[in-house]
Amino acid sequence: MQIACQMKGEKDRTFVVTPISCSILVGGEFDLETNFIIQDAESIVCMVDLLEHCQVTCQAEIWSMFTAILRKSVRNLQTSTEVGLIQLVLLKMSSVDDMIADLLVDMLGVLASYSITVKELKLLFSMLRGEGGLWVSQWQPLDPHSLGLRCPSLYPVVSQSVILSQATRAISFRMTGTSQDIDLLLARPKHAVKLLAVLNQMPQRHGPDAFFNFPGRSAAAIALPPIAKWPYQNGFSLNTWFRMDPLNNINVDKDKPYLYCFRTSKGVGYSAHFVGSCLIVTSLKSKGKGFQHCVKYDFQPRKWYMISIVHIYNRWRNSEIRCYVNGQLVSYGDMAWHVNTNDSYDKCFLGSSETADANRVFCGQLGAIYVFSEALNPAQIFAIHQLGPSYKSTFKFKSESDIHLAEHHKQVLYDGKLASSICFTYNAKATDAQLCLESSPRENPSIFVHSPHALMLQDVKAIVTHSIHSAIHSIGGIQVLFPLFAQLDFHQHNESQVETTVCATLLAFLVELLKSSVAMQEQMLGGKGFLVIGYLLEKSSRVHITRAVLEQFLSFAKYLDGLSHGAPLLKQLCDHILFNAAIWIHTPAKVQLSLYTYLSAEFIGTATIYNTIRRVGTVLQLMHTLKYYYWAVNPAPCSSITPRGLGEFPAPDLNR
Repeated sequence: MQIACQMKGEKDRTFVVTPISCSILVGGEFDLETNFIIQDAESIVCMVDLLEHCQVTCQAEIWSMFTAILRKSVRNLQTSTEVGLIQLVLLKMSSVDDMIADLLVDMLGVLASYSITVKELKLLFSMLRGEGGLWVSQWQPLDPHSLGLRCPSLYPVVSQSVILSQATRAISFRMTGTSQDIDLLLARPKHAVKLLAVLNQMPQRHGPDAFFNFPGRSAAAIALPPIAKWPYQNGFSLNTWFRMDPLNNINVDKDKPYLYCFRTSKGVGYSAHFVGSCLIVTSLKSKGKGFQHCVKYDFQPRKWYMISIVHIYNRWRNSEIRCYVNGQLVSYGDMAWHVNTNDSYDKCFLGSSETADANRVFCGQLGAIYVFSEALNPAQIFAIHQLGPSYKSTFKFKSESDIHLAEHHKQVLYDGKLASSICFTYNAKATDAQLCLESSPRENPSIFVHSPHALMLQDVKAIVTHSIHSAIHSIGGIQVLFPLFAQLDFHQHNESQVETTVCATLLAFLVELLKSSVAMQEQMLGGKGFLVIGYLLEKSSRVHITRAVLEQFLSFAKYLDGLSHGAPLLKQLCDHILFNAAIWIHTPAKVQLSLYTYLSAEFIGTATIYNTIRRVGTVLQLMHTLKYYYWAVNPAPCSSITPRGLGEFPAPDLNR
């Protein structure tokens, strides 16, 4: 690779370095369809160091290809997370070309939406902190004594920890010559505004924050302990989130990966496996004699689904099977007989058949797995889907979820029936090394012969990622975003104009966080967030208050209007943003027209509004707005009223 970098011709260098880099990553001949799994984590660090010595076009091609590799598989995202790629890239942002910065921001967004630690989020926010009206300041020598470093010989030892521990500074270091002189530098990245785009991608998570990763190798499965007797008397249900993540697309039609298999040593029992994009549910009463039901649903690779398989037992007529995908019934049918045996189920696996050969093991990811001793009804299954893929508890406490749930869904979930009917449940967070701890309520009777804990075999791993919600909560909550609104009028170095998209970008991120978290909404309400934002918007230039900014406020107002608990936050939004004429008076006439058209028609027409806003207070506020801001004749000469909003009008007839 070093020889390739030293080649004189830029085209030759790009032609050689790109395939070499990708091939080293995957441990063989690289192909985006057949061989794209990163095998050696350390090769990622080597690639980052290598690219510093390559031409810009070569870097651009490799980073573009690497981002495509990340999007291709969760395994690649996890490998990059384990080596701390977000931190490595952030520390190099100050020295890269504009084109490379755009590619790195795109890649950082992909990584951060998968997982971002508290340290990485601190480092990102430190790079968004401006000084002296600039998003970026010049490289400045940093006094080592200000960091508490008194012994020069300790600089190399502590410099790495300094990088990680500074919450408000991005510090880099370099070693010069053989004397190991340390030159610590304080830097603000020149691409700070571009880094704001990473924020908008963080809330875009499509799967659970903890899951089991199955590599698709022979004997790679989760082995359950023997089950004494299967709970079929009241029917039973299995529920889980899964994602197929094949190593390549060559054997997709030939392989028959098993989602689960619960059988006796005689082959009697239940299983479900994939054939192409369909799921086959099997019930064997005796060896070679049984029933199969095909769930004709197009399960796509690399996409998360919630599958619920319900077996309904009927004593005097045919039993039934019903299959739900993402909370909706997609397939059902009669089952001629049920499995009735006195033998223990000692061949029970998740992600494999009892033979565990290579073409019958699951390749992908599984979320929390539940088996209930009841045939769940459609309302229960739909409500479970509303909890989202990250749910891994036992349906006992109404306040346990950070997701907004309708009251009728809470009643279905937390009436005690689901909790008492859990036979067993496993999730990736309740593990100890290779042991999966069974997590059903203690008061529920055990169906296992002995210990209920399962075992992860052959490189099956429990993966725990970190969402932006958990990371931002650890550094102070939603309030850490407010100082960024105070920097709206900052401009980048060597640029005289401010960036007018910053406000819309920050609001989009803020609104997504608030919509996806009840705790964030409570923080916003308790910290009077819209009062702070409204004050900062009043102080900033009106070029930031664009149509996109208005749309963000209006969309959130409509969202709050539909929530049973959204009235207090909606009131705060109305008082300090929507009815605050000081924010809107100097914006373009079309923006103001859109705002007041919404307020006078759609907004005031909703039933929630009459219980939310103060009728008398709101009328007084609107009268104050007409009197001080939207006057037809300047009241100053003939009264003691001092009009507001003078100057900076975008059109001379705006007050007419």
